[in-house]
Amino acid sequence: MWKTEQIIALAPDSSSEKNGRALANAAKWLTRGRSENAVWGECQGSGKNPYQTAIDLREPAFKCSCPSRKFPCKHALGLFLLFAAQENLFALENPPAFCGEWLEKRDAGKEKKEAQADSEITAEEKEKREKSRAKRAFEREKKVAEGLRELEKKIANKLRQSITGSPNRATRNNRHGVRAFGLDSLRCFWRFRRS
Repeated sequence: MWKTEQIIALAPDSSSEKNGRALANAAKWLTRGRSENAVWGECQGSGKNPYQTAIDLREPAFKCSCPSRKFPCKHALGLFLLFAAQENLFALENPPAFCGEWLEKRDAGKEKKEAQADSEITAEEKEKREKSRAKRAFEREKKVAEGLRELEKKIANKLRQSITGSPNRATRNNRHGVRAFGLDSLRCFWRFRRS
């Protein structure tokens, strides 16, 4: 249950508080009603039609058809103060269309936010999976690099053995050319693998 001090603390300024207190009078309200989670009423203002005011008691949240840019407006404050002081003046009934539709929109908005929160959990799960994939890819690349280093060593050993193992003078003279060819081949292979 809301207390007067809590409601007054919601006033945007002292003028709204003063005017809200003035409207916390049953005679100012043409209709009043309540449900489990809402309070509503119609207050005759300066316009042709009465201002339709609704309060969602769960947060609280306010809606009024008046042109005021203050939030909550004096009508919402007055209705809330009247409800806090004299709850028995408000008949327990189904909300009128202006209040019921507003409450439905608010509930739909809350459901949408909850669904977005659920999708954020899904986004977190996606991020976790992506990190796992990246880790596996890194490990795979690491193993491939190790295998290539091992292959490079084996090829270099084979080239060295074929060059140094032959007593043929022509082969000795080509030693630098063969070695350069073998290393260039490995470098090309390594560059191709990285791209």
